[in-house]
Amino acid sequence: MPPEGRPDHPLTEKDAVALARTRYGLEAGARALPGEFDDNFRLSAPDGRLFVLKAMHPGRDRGLVDLQCAALRHIEGRAPHLPLPRVVPTTAGEALTVAPGPDGTSTATRSKHGNASATRPCSR
Repeated sequence: MPPEGRPDHPLTEKDAVALARTRYGLEAGARALPGEFDDNFRLSAPDGRLFVLKAMHPGRDRGLVDLQCAALRHIEGRAPHLPLPRVVPTTAGEALTVAPGPDGTSTATRSKHGNASATRPCSR
């Protein structure tokens, strides 16, 4: 069953900056983006690169996040010319990571890099 509404304790822009630094080795500023269930942030690196950090709702099944990452990687491998976001691995080489949220619950995160409208790292 999908989660209902937004998390009780969403990630803040400060949380997103910390996750980008500790999980992805990325120094960047963060700006919150809208999302139906998940916490999304536009990350701006000092060198001009843009990313989206996606923190999945804590009630979301991790399998869904795995599926999303696998689909993006599949498309990248089959059609690298398409202007789609690319999954950015963590510093440990993972497509996604699980991190504690503000209320102590775990959340899966993913990061993507690509065009400004669709770039992201993911975490929760």
